[in-house]
Amino acid sequence: MKRYLEIGLLLYSGVQLAAVHGLGDLFTVANRMAGGQTSRATCG
Repeated sequence: MKRYLEIGLLLYSGVQLAAVHGLGDLFTVANRMAGGQTSRATCG
């Protein structure tokens, strides 16, 4: 049985969007590495 974890990134007035996108990229890459996929990540 697979276990899943959800992480949300909160957008609010004054948030630094570069930080939000950077965290999104970081979690995308970590997820791919954990699943054995090491292809290039895209944010979108």
